[in-house]
Amino acid sequence: MEYKKPSYIKICHYAILKVLAESNEPKYFNDLVEYTGFEPKYIVSALKRCYRQDEISKVVRKKTEYTITKQGLKKLKVYDEKLNLGNYWTPPWEE
Repeated sequence: MEYKKPSYIKICHYAILKVLAESNEPKYFNDLVEYTGFEPKYIVSALKRCYRQDEISKVVRKKTEYTITKQGLKKLKVYDEKLNLGNYWTPPWEE
């Protein structure tokens, strides 16, 4: 069975979940842009997708903080094991 390449937003979605899972502290929007390397418009779309699916939670203070939820950890596991999205995006700390 031949797999097609995942969409850019799905890879960005994976990158956000990976960054939030690897860090043990909440991240701000600017941190996500810096760590993932994606353009802000793609980060916004992926964050909306994550939030709609209850994979992240956000705390609004002076700046909005994002953290991963249990649902997000499950989705990240699926992305890693079944879809192999790690082949399309490598975290900067693993390069």
